[in-house]
Amino acid sequence: MSKRPAQDAGDSSSQPPIKKVQFEPILIGPISTLEEMDMKVLQFQNKKLAQ
Repeated sequence: MSKRPAQDAGDSSSQPPIKKVQFEPILIGPISTLEEMDMKVLQFQNKKLAQ
């Protein structure tokens, strides 16, 4: 197999800008076990899906 040919250095400027997504912080309270964290994550995901 042969390698793909290298692209010109000028092509790097044609890449689209990186999109940044910002999330609003959410207070989830104290978590002491992985099960509690899983439950909080699932509750948050369900709430977001319902929106």
